[in-house]
Amino acid sequence: MRNPHGLHARPCAAIVAAVAGLDATVLVRREGSPAEAGVDARSVMSLQALAVRRGELLLASITGPQASAARTALGTLAANDFGEQLARPGPHTLAEPESPVHELSLAPALPPAEPTADQQPRLETALAAADGFLEGLAAKVPDGGVTRAVLWAIRTMLHDPMLEQGFARRIGEGQDAAVAVHQTMTETIAVFEQMANPYLRERATDLRSLERLVLRALASDLDLSLDEVPSGHVLLLDELDAVTAAQLDPTGVPMVLVRRESTHGHGLLVARDRGIDVHFLAGSQPEGQLGLHA
Repeated sequence: MRNPHGLHARPCAAIVAAVAGLDATVLVRREGSPAEAGVDARSVMSLQALAVRRGELLLASITGPQASAARTALGTLAANDFGEQLARPGPHTLAEPESPVHELSLAPALPPAEPTADQQPRLETALAAADGFLEGLAAKVPDGGVTRAVLWAIRTMLHDPMLEQGFARRIGEGQDAAVAVHQTMTETIAVFEQMANPYLRERATDLRSLERLVLRALASDLDLSLDEVPSGHVLLLDELDAVTAAQLDPTGVPMVLVRRESTHGHGLLVARDRGIDVHFLAGSQPEGQLGLHA
């Protein structure tokens, strides 16, 4: 693993894509771990949970009729650093905001429970709506670029078997679809927030953005896009996720201020890829003053 941040979301999504559609069972583990520690290569969440770091070896156990094809696909992928451009953009120059500030809350809202036995079809409809929104969002950015790659990785997470099993289990226990989504996401987010690797901890932000999309879709929100930000206003957020960053207009938002600092987040990566200036608030400031750092 040569990637600076190890086996994070985008390389994991590339692995999932490489084995998708192949009649082969692929179990992946970190070198030194027991064979039974291997995880399904079709699960982004499980792959990330391995927390494989730069310099460590990733082992794959492959069986099935198309094992040879899977081995070739994974070997090619690894030789090309899982499709990731390893260069990283440098920090932006610090600048004090001179424009009015528009604060935007991204806290997920749990829609009212719907007393119906058809919770699984309801959930599947919401997941399809969220998936279609992400697909449309990715289609608006250049092919082969960082933003599209990140959105594609997040879209892969939406259909991860780990999440799907959590949703189905809770719905099978009689829970409302929205409650099933919220509890599954909360449980999974907590796992990532406790990880020692700072890059993997940032995946909690990706999961929160997916939860917001699905809950809005379950609330029959026909438009999943971000609330409009007044042109010329500095945007103030608690945290910056990639789905939000991909929707901002670089010509209309002169700067984004973020309360929760992130050095490895997909939101920061997408913002920089799109030429959006991002700064983090540096602690509490007297009213009317913003302490910033790049």
